[in-house]
Amino acid sequence: METKAKIRSKYVLTVLTLLMTSTWVGCVAMPDGGEDNGDGSEPATSPEPPSLDSVRIRFRNLSTTAVDTQFYAADAPAEPLHESLLVPANLLQAGIGIGGTGILGPLSVDALDLPCSETLVVGTTGGEFIDADLGTVLGSGTVRFMQAPFQFDCGTILVFEYSETTGGYNTILYQEH
Repeated sequence: METKAKIRSKYVLTVLTLLMTSTWVGCVAMPDGGEDNGDGSEPATSPEPPSLDSVRIRFRNLSTTAVDTQFYAADAPAEPLHESLLVPANLLQAGIGIGGTGILGPLSVDALDLPCSETLVVGTTGGEFIDADLGTVLGSGTVRFMQAPFQFDCGTILVFEYSETTGGYNTILYQEH
């Protein structure tokens, strides 16, 4: 019987292989000067600001590896906040990245709008940075989360940014202005 890690590795490798062997029509410039080589998805948001009853979540993979975003969202989780948010029931993958798997290709961006409430909490375990050739996990970013209304309001844009650092990986979360 295969272990969960081997099955996941095969799945990631298959998705990344499909991404790399597909033909992409052009590239899209990222706002920070990077390049989106196409991750096979169209952002589920419009260029208009989010409505006052939603929160726009932007994902930016600034690394040269694939990233499993490990994005979580919940309404009013119990305390301690990070432990109650980062559970399988709150994991969101649909609509994010390659085929809605939650995996972003190297140097790619994606976005989604979430219904907002005054008790919404969003976060990540830091994401897993994945070798595109082998499908193996190279490392993880930093756990990050934010809670409404203390750190953001409905109608805002939150950005999860995944990047490589000297000797490791980092994830930051900030409100876009």
